[in-house]
Amino acid sequence: MGKTDKRDAILDAVKETFLLQGYRKLTLSAVAEAVGITKSALYHYFPNKKAMVRAVMQREMGRNQQALERAADRKRDPAAKLEAMLHARFRSLLSFEGKPGLSLDLLIDVEPLAREVRELFVSAETDLFTGVLRQGIAAGAFRIGDSESTARMLVSIFRGLEEECMLQGKVRNLRKKIDALIDLLQHGLLK
Repeated sequence: MGKTDKRDAILDAVKETFLLQGYRKLTLSAVAEAVGITKSALYHYFPNKKAMVRAVMQREMGRNQQALERAADRKRDPAAKLEAMLHARFRSLLSFEGKPGLSLDLLIDVEPLAREVRELFVSAETDLFTGVLRQGIAAGAFRIGDSESTARMLVSIFRGLEEECMLQGKVRNLRKKIDALIDLLQHGLLK
């Protein structure tokens, strides 16, 4: 197993332990045991528990960002790009389906760290949506005045649904909510 594979195995173990037991109960010994390495070997990859949890968050948010970028790259038409990006973003929300919700204690424990990591990705996600919306405005495909404000609103909606999914686990009618939001974004409120 190469260094990158070992690092991913460590992050997988951190994620699983963190989600089941929370930040306070996450121990370097448990992670090392799950991966099959010594506790001291973990320090070759991460200096401490906080760095491991940060790396898990960055990896997961990075995967979502890459999915958005791939979705946008596959389409030429701005409306088709936007739709593909919305579906990619909502697929990430559906990954929470059937999983237990996170406890409030767990979220409080990592909230400052999560905020720090999230801000980087919120900015990148907003920039990506802003670019597609600007293309759509220029092509006459979208009837919005301010692409950046609209992009910020979209990202806020995603973050709100994400938080609901994380806290509650299974969200009632999540697929219906997603379909309704996509319909609203594509067709507006007025006939």
